[in-house]
Amino acid sequence: MLVAPPPFEPHALGAALDAEALRLSGCGRTGGGFPRSEGDLLDAVASAWFDALDLALSPVFRRGEGVPALARLAGEARRASRNPRLAVVVSGRLFAERPGAWREA
Repeated sequence: MLVAPPPFEPHALGAALDAEALRLSGCGRTGGGFPRSEGDLLDAVASAWFDALDLALSPVFRRGEGVPALARLAGEARRASRNPRLAVVVSGRLFAERPGAWREA
């Protein structure tokens, strides 16, 4: 699994917490990164086989304005991935408080 904040997310705490939780649970190989651009994130997804991509938004701020960009990025990541069935997970305060927020994109 690749765990990373989307490039427009200035806070990396959510990604760090997700990566550590997955590591402690024994969830196979978990990689993390802090891409500077969407291109960097897509290059990372294309560089190796990942079963899943966790796009972690801030655990503090809601970031609702980022949902459309997050949806677009998830689609681009699926197209760039070596895995045609890449699962994309989104996390962050917005989704904890409003689990259906991903439908708004």
